[in-house]
Amino acid sequence: MPAPRILLIALGGTITMTRDASGTISPALSAADLVRAVPGLERVADVETTSPLALPGASLSIDDVLDVAARVDDRLDNGVDGAVVIQGTDTIEETAFLLDLVVRSERPAVVTGAMRGAQAAGADGPANILAAAAVAASPRMRGLGTLVVLNDEIHAARFVQKSHTALPSAFASPAAGPLGHVIEGTPRLRLQPTMRIRPALQRGVGDAPVALVRMSLGDDGRLLREARRLGYRGVVIEGMGAGHVPAPIAPIVGDLVQSMPVVLASMRDPPSRRRMASRARRPTCCAAARSPRAICPASRPGCCYRCCCAPTPIALRSSKRSVRIADRGGRIQGYGTFQHLT
Repeated sequence: MPAPRILLIALGGTITMTRDASGTISPALSAADLVRAVPGLERVADVETTSPLALPGASLSIDDVLDVAARVDDRLDNGVDGAVVIQGTDTIEETAFLLDLVVRSERPAVVTGAMRGAQAAGADGPANILAAAAVAASPRMRGLGTLVVLNDEIHAARFVQKSHTALPSAFASPAAGPLGHVIEGTPRLRLQPTMRIRPALQRGVGDAPVALVRMSLGDDGRLLREARRLGYRGVVIEGMGAGHVPAPIAPIVGDLVQSMPVVLASMRDPPSRRRMASRARRPTCCAAARSPRAICPASRPGCCYRCCCAPTPIALRSSKRSVRIADRGGRIQGYGTFQHLT
């Protein structure tokens, strides 16, 4: 049987950085350079490489990510079994979330990077690339949306966060936990998302800048007052505690909602929601299709969740790190990441 074929796209980041004679660290390694540094990769898949960018993660733009998504979809539709995007870890959660929204293919798209540079003792880049390639090459990973693989953990793009600035174990999914792990080179899936969020996103329809404003002690609301004048067309407010704002700011928010969408988000993800999320994503067997499907909201035996049981999401509730979409009964129908609303 022929080996799987994967596309490996390098965008830059710590994983590609080296130090020059002056001591300056900058992205210098191409995708082909990275592949040569990964022992055993040839036993996992045939690899096709490309290096369209060489930027730190913080310097990537939304247009850059949309271009990557178009490239991924094109190759997944024309000859490759999976794709791996390599980039700086500062924006992996943002990039992965956007790719999850816009990549159409059901074949695996995986994002990875490294917390330590290529010349550092204990560089984690080669191991992360090998694990990401194993996930991208696995047929079992199809239909799960964009995945993030670092430190041998497999995370769903909609839940993953960078939780530490330096450790190799920096990435976690506090609202759900990892979907699985790569154990001795083999991806092992333990949880499965119930559904993917597929908004009708289009390119070339004009810029719609959205401000992200975090409330703080003594905030007088001057940033919110200036939102319209600065050209913003929407605002996400990261409130205090359960979504509170200082009393003097409430009238400002009330005035703002008359002219643009405003999302008020709380700062913490309650443990009860994390437990609910974990239970909701455990796959159940659909008696009609004999394959893992979303849990029927009406608890009807044999439901494949493609009938009238699937309710229309109508409510958006937010926290600092996660967003849930619920139906009229409060049942969770989808998740996103708060940061990515901007």
